[in-house]
Amino acid sequence: INAGDSVYTSPFVGSPKTFRYLHCGDFRASPQHVLHPAIRGKHIDNIYLDTTYLDPKYIFPPQSQVINACAELARRIVAGEPVGPVDGNGKRDTTIHEWVNSRPQCEREETKQVQGRTLIVIGTYSIGKERIVKAIAQALQTKIYCDERKMAILLCQNDQQLHHFLTPDPLEGGIHLLPLGLIASDKLRSYVQRFGDTFSRVIGFRPTGWSYIPPVGNNPNPTIPVIVSQGQTRSFSYTDLRLAQKATYAVQLYGVPYSEHSSFFELTCFAMSCDWSRIIPTVNVGSEKARAKMAMWIQRWEAERKRGKIIFIEPRAADYW
Repeated sequence: INAGDSVYTSPFVGSPKTFRYLHCGDFRASPQHVLHPAIRGKHIDNIYLDTTYLDPKYIFPPQSQVINACAELARRIVAGEPVGPVDGNGKRDTTIHEWVNSRPQCEREETKQVQGRTLIVIGTYSIGKERIVKAIAQALQTKIYCDERKMAILLCQNDQQLHHFLTPDPLEGGIHLLPLGLIASDKLRSYVQRFGDTFSRVIGFRPTGWSYIPPVGNNPNPTIPVIVSQGQTRSFSYTDLRLAQKATYAVQLYGVPYSEHSSFFELTCFAMSCDWSRIIPTVNVGSEKARAKMAMWIQRWEAERKRGKIIFIEPRAADYW
């Protein structure tokens, strides 16, 4: 069963004798999983669940919305269009552009002198994040540069569309891929300087679940119906991507709430939409406190299912609830 964005492991079902097991590696739960013929209408004895984010403070926006938001933000920045949300007067806050234009005259003149080609840098692991990378490349119609090791890994994937965008020439690529650990303002500044005058500014994207910031006043102990209803009312667009502190016109960094792992909301929808006897956590099991907290939520899922209040969570789209 396809695990969604994750390319290194997928849920699989095994049926020794009369028992059925579902093992979820690093996966982003979606309606497509619970509707798969191997799961839909089947009783699963044991589910080995990716519990990386089994905590109610992690309610990520849908992956596809985040991908579209990154592509649109990159397009707007490169095109010089406003990127901020609409204010009370119907005008858009241009964020960093407005800040630059509000500087003293001497600094504005210096800024004008460096305007030119913009480099987009995206943080990745050895594998993963390819959907964001490809979406931005399509939006900008530019090539993607990475080192030889990363290139070899990407060429192993069965994605001709991605392969079309790859280039071994860093000066041809308007998008560069770097390890996530290098996506920091000071490191991006040093990185772009090695290319001389080719790029005048750099925009970094740091896509990871740890970039997610829970809303103010987030309830740490919501009921299952509240989890579902609130999760299904949330949406995400380019205006929700927040600029990191210490940004300048030349170096900007955006944290992106994007993960290959299921959020708490998605885990809840997945558990409420499957017929199972036991869920076994596979991540964050090293401490008794963490195990007890996860066991509490699994028990609450089970109790809610037994009450028959929720049997199947209606999805908002084919790939998210």
